Amino acid sequence: MKGTYELHETVYYNENGQKDGDYSSIFIFGLPHVLGHYKNDQKDGRWITIAESGDTLMIETYVNGREEGLHVSFDRKTGTRKREFYMKNDRKDGLYREYDPENGELIYEATYQYGRINGKERRLIVTNRYDYWEISTYINGRQSGPFESRYVKNDRIREVGECRNGRRIGRWKLYDIDGKLEKEWEETK
Repeated sequence: MKGTYELHETVYYNENGQKDGDYSSIFIFGLPHVLGHYKNDQKDGRWITIAESGDTLMIETYVNGREEGLHVSFDRKTGTRKREFYMKNDRKDGLYREYDPENGELIYEATYQYGRINGKERRLIVTNRYDYWEISTYINGRQSGPFESRYVKNDRIREVGECRNGRRIGRWKLYDIDGKLEKEWEETK
């Protein structure tokens, strides 16, 4: 958070001296900054971080001190969703998405399993000519399998090929926006 703000903190403790119960951190001017709950000295349940403007910055879910479940963060300036993903045992697990903070449009998407990308990854590449999506396949965190990129404007193929262990292999093709083959080459090593 930008700036220096004085906060008032409310924490409850059990008979063993452990944090236990609702937690709040309040800006001196009265608005909440962090709201959550402790159980046996560990974060538990939904935790919300709020900006000095009153806008929500982040929502996290905890079970026995470990981040578990939906995690959403928001842009401080625009208030739009920036990132959302699921956590399991403090690791990303499931769908992960990032959004453009200016317009809220999807710019990145991947599936995680046990903290590693597994399956398809889509990434928006913005250029001064034609924007395109790169679609990669991952197996256990390593880029392996088919790769393609598609123009945003007309969904035509821009580039196709294959990757193995993070490296390009075999025959690759590059097309212009009208679908005309511009370049074809063989990747070695």
